[in-house]
Amino acid sequence: AMNLALNELKEKYPERKFYAIDTKGISILAFQVALKVKQMLDEGKTVEEVIAWAEENCLNYSAVFYVDNLNFLRRSGRVTGFAGIVGNLLNIHPIISMLPDGTMNSISKAQGKVTTLKKIISYVEKYQDDIANNDVYIAHTDVDDLADLLENMLKEKFGENLSIVRFQLNPTAGCHVGPYTIGVGFRSKGRVV
Repeated sequence: AMNLALNELKEKYPERKFYAIDTKGISILAFQVALKVKQMLDEGKTVEEVIAWAEENCLNYSAVFYVDNLNFLRRSGRVTGFAGIVGNLLNIHPIISMLPDGTMNSISKAQGKVTTLKKIISYVEKYQDDIANNDVYIAHTDVDDLADLLENMLKEKFGENLSIVRFQLNPTAGCHVGPYTIGVGFRSKGRVV
């Protein structure tokens, strides 16, 4: 879709230059890279420097999240009908990461919200890269109380001065994962797998 849009813009505006950055991810992951790109441009970096940085660094940002209700993943075919029903009954939450090729994959499971958040934080701890000097992003689908809990847990683990940026997922992402989804985006030593 991005390439189609670029080709259309190039035809319409042949005198202009267009650049594309494949973040190999969506939503919270792409947001982190976009903010860094803006920061670099604001600092006076050239477009070529920014593109080179992105090609080298996009895989050094990760997003790990969980969905509260498997019905939304079941409807999109990401989990089977049986797995979705059983998972909901047992309060099992898949923990999902965006892999280096840009696909989403369940990397583990946990039962209960607090246990699931602790497991997500364990991935942040294992993969983080200089977390004290980089923003951590919490994205959620209208679940402020859980975002408060996750923020407190992250600060307990990494220190009160941890810079956390919170936002709600947009409706496009939200309709795929459903309500009560929450995740963390962070600078990492490669993608969480």
